[in-house]
Amino acid sequence: MTIQVKPGYDVDTVLTYPSRGNEAFAHNKSGLVIKFELEEGEFKTKYKRSEDNLILTVDMTLEEALLSRPVHIKTLDGRSININLDKMITP
Repeated sequence: MTIQVKPGYDVDTVLTYPSRGNEAFAHNKSGLVIKFELEEGEFKTKYKRSEDNLILTVDMTLEEALLSRPVHIKTLDGRSININLDKMITP
């Protein structure tokens, strides 16, 4: 069985497939219930979800913001990338 995880699924999403769960001889097939949860660790606290948008808040010093220094982040798939700020942030 293949299950597609669509954009918009969050921790409140529960997928239920009747008669697709455990199969045992001389018993009715049970239902398959799939629940989503966030992985424990750094991503759970850094990334927030707002509808279909994924939001990352990064702490930086005032100097870093004023000088538009690049921001180093780790993505959900484990890549490390630098994001260059194209505008100076003003207080």
